[in-house]
Amino acid sequence: MTRLSVIVVAFALVAAACSGGGAASCESVADEAIGLVQGIIDEFDDMSLEDLAALENEPPQFDELEQKANELEAKAEELGCSDAEMEKLMNERAGDLKAEGPFGQLLVESIKSEGGFFGSGG
Repeated sequence: MTRLSVIVVAFALVAAACSGGGAASCESVADEAIGLVQGIIDEFDDMSLEDLAALENEPPQFDELEQKANELEAKAEELGCSDAEMEKLMNERAGDLKAEGPFGQLLVESIKSEGGFFGSGG
C-alpha cells in the first residue's frame, strides 16, 4: 500500500504542477487539475486494503490521467501561468478534496498534512 500511495501522491503532484484542456485562465487550469486529483482519489476511494495490496502495476487509468495532466501543463505554459502562481492556486484548492473511504482519506490527508501539493502550504 505504501508504494501505491507514493505513486498516487506523486501523480497528484505532477497533475498539480501542470495545467490543460479548455481552460482560459490560470484559475480554470487549477480547477481542472484539482478535478484530475479528485478523480484519482475517487478511483481508489472505494478500494479495500486487499484490493490495493493486489495492485502490482499502475492502473491503466493513469495513462489517461497523465495525458490530461500534460495537456493542462501545456495550457498553463500557453497562458503564462508561473509555477508560483500554480502552486498557490492548487494549494488553495487542496481543501476542496473529498474522500469517503480510508484510502481516499489517506490521500487527502497526505496532501493536506504535507502543506499542500508542493509542501509549502497554501
